[in-house]
Amino acid sequence: MMSNSVFNSTLISQLKNCDVIYYDFLQSQVILKNQNHKYAIARSSLNLFFNRCAQSFGHSLNGQKEAYKTLMHAKKWIPILVSQNPLLLFLPLKQKDLTIYINYSRLEYHPQQKNRSALSFVDDFQLEGLQTSQVERNYLNAKWYLKKIYSSQSSQ
Repeated sequence: MMSNSVFNSTLISQLKNCDVIYYDFLQSQVILKNQNHKYAIARSSLNLFFNRCAQSFGHSLNGQKEAYKTLMHAKKWIPILVSQNPLLLFLPLKQKDLTIYINYSRLEYHPQQKNRSALSFVDDFQLEGLQTSQVERNYLNAKWYLKKIYSSQSSQ
C-alpha cells in the first residue's frame, strides 16, 4: 500500500507530466513515462496503483469506473479519472499484448491526421501501431464525458 508520504507532490507532478502509464510485469513496477523520463514505482498491480491515486483525491477507482459506465453506457475501455483538479484522466489502449494508459491532458489529438494509428503528445513523444478506431473512440468519449461531468457540476 502506498503511504500518504509516498503519494506526494512529486508523484502528482509525475502523473501530470507522464504521457503513458503501463505495468512492467517482470519488475512488478508501474511505469510512468514521457519523452525524457521514465519513473518506476514498485506495485503489485496497476489497478492497485490507480485505486490508491484515486483515494488520495477522495474517491475510489471502482466508484469512478461505475460512474463512467452509467453515464456513458460503456462496458469496456473505461478511462481512469484520478482527479478533476488537476485533470488526471488516463485512457486505456491496447498496444501489442499490453494495455497502456495515455494521459488525456498531454495528448495532441489531430483528427485530420492521415496516420491515426500514431499518437503525439505535447513533448513530441509518439506511440505508433495503435488500433485507429479505438484511439479515436476513446478520445472522443473521454472528451464528451468530461464535458458532461463539468456541465453537471456547474449546474449544481
